Amino acid sequence: MNILVVDDEPVMLDSIRIALESNGHRVIGVRSPQEALHQLFSGATPIGLVLTDYLMPGMTGLELLEMVREKHTDLPVILMTAYSETALVIQALKHHCDGFIEKPFSPDQLLAEFDRIEQYRRRKASEKDSGQDLPKIVHQINNPLLAITGYAQLIQMKGCRENGMQQYADKILDAVHQIQHINRKIMQQPTIDNPGQHDPEETGPVSLDERISHCLDFFDGIFTIRHIRVEKRISETGLQVLGNAFDIEQALKNLIANAIDAMAESKRKILSISLAPTTDGRFVDLGVADTGCGIEEEFRDCIFETSFTRKPNGNGLGLAVVKHAIEKHGGSVFVDSQPGNGSRFVIRLPLLEPKTENSWHDGNLETTRLSHSILMDPGKPANRLMYRSL
Repeated sequence: MNILVVDDEPVMLDSIRIALESNGHRVIGVRSPQEALHQLFSGATPIGLVLTDYLMPGMTGLELLEMVREKHTDLPVILMTAYSETALVIQALKHHCDGFIEKPFSPDQLLAEFDRIEQYRRRKASEKDSGQDLPKIVHQINNPLLAITGYAQLIQMKGCRENGMQQYADKILDAVHQIQHINRKIMQQPTIDNPGQHDPEETGPVSLDERISHCLDFFDGIFTIRHIRVEKRISETGLQVLGNAFDIEQALKNLIANAIDAMAESKRKILSISLAPTTDGRFVDLGVADTGCGIEEEFRDCIFETSFTRKPNGNGLGLAVVKHAIEKHGGSVFVDSQPGNGSRFVIRLPLLEPKTENSWHDGNLETTRLSHSILMDPGKPANRLMYRSL
C-alpha cells in the first residue's frame, strides 16, 4: 500500500519510513501539509492511506484533514498527536478521521492501527453490499413462495377435505403470508442509500393467549412428526400488552423453534408453555420450556448476540431477534437452563392494564405445574437481560 506520511521532523519521518517499508508498504514522505496536498491532488501516485502529524508549521494536521475530505471522502487518514485532547478528537471525528495514534508509538502499534482501520472498512463495505443485495434475496424468496401459494390454492379449489387436506392448505397459505410480511419488513429497513426509510409498525393491544394458540397451531405438524407433547398452562386468559402483534409472535416462534431443535436427540420431548402475571401485577411472564439438551453455563452470556450459535446449521439470529423484539416493547428475556435437563426462557412484558394485588387467580390449569421454574424479582428494571442457573 502507498502511504503518504506527513511530518515536519526528519528523524520521525525516517523512522516511520523504515518501519513501514520493512513491512511491505511504500512510503511517500513529505514535511509539510502543502506538499501533502500537492501530492494528493496531482494524482501522480495513488495513495492508500494518509498518516499525518497534528502540530506542523503553517497548517495543522486537522486543517489538512479538512482539505483532504473535500476531494477524498473515503481516503483513510490517521492523525499523530503528542498528547490526547478531547476537543481535538471531537473536531477530527467531525471530519471523519479514521484513527489516532499518540507519540511515541512503536511500529507494532502503528501497524495494529492500520489493521483496525482496514477491518472496519471491510465490514462497512460488506454491510453496504448486503444492503444492496437484499432486494435480490427477497425476490428469490418470493419466487418459490409463488409456487407454494399456487399448489395450496389448487388444494382449496379441488375441495380435498379428506384427512384434513383443506386445513393443511390453509396453514401453508398462512405461512406464506407471514413470509411475505417478513420480506416487506426487510425491504423497508433503513439502508445506506435510503437512511430515512422505515417501517411504520402498527401497535395496539396484543392478546398473549391468542398469540400462543396461533403459534402452537403453526407448529402443529412438526409437533406430530417429532413426537413432541405440548403442555400449556394459562393462569388467566385475556392478558394483553401494548405492542406489535407480529413482532411478539415472531419472538415466541423463535423460542418454540429453538426448543424443538434442542429436543432433537431427547427421549422425553415435552414443550411447556406458561402465561401468568407477575406477583406485583405490573408485568406478564410468557414461558417456553423444553426437555432438551440445555445450555452450558459458559455460553449463556453470548446466546443473545447476533451470529452466535451452537447449532451446526444455525445462523445465530433467532435469540437476537427475540431480544430485539422484546426490548423494543420495554420487556426483558430471562433464561434458566441446565445441560442435559432442558431450558426455560421467559419473556416478561409490561401489562397493558396492570393488575392490583389479588385481582387474578389460577383459573383452570390445562396441565400440572411445570417441573422447573425461574426465580425473578419483579422489582428489577424491565429492560435488562437476566440470567440464572438452576
